[in-house]
Amino acid sequence: MSYQTQHQHFTMPDGVVIPEGFEDTSWIDDAMPSFYNKALNASLWIDYPKEESEMNADNDWMQFNVDTSSMTKTGDYNDTAKVHPFKTWEEANAFIESLPTIKRR
Repeated sequence: MSYQTQHQHFTMPDGVVIPEGFEDTSWIDDAMPSFYNKALNASLWIDYPKEESEMNADNDWMQFNVDTSSMTKTGDYNDTAKVHPFKTWEEANAFIESLPTIKRR
């Protein structure tokens, strides 16, 4: 499936190019389109545009969210869910570029 068919009213934000290695894993039951990179074991979730008032400290998710729930900084697996929210694509993309490739067991 693709985000275009699963989220027909979603428009990719200007300037966003899904990084190499991420496959579209969007599903209609999800709140927003998602993309997964197996080598990074990370998911990228891109939410529908939000008003600035919706992006506050009480909101755990921003428009751009990178889920690294199964990896550590050294690339080893862990079970601690961790979502990294970002207001801008530039911030999210820089974070993605800093992620290590995971070590497979």
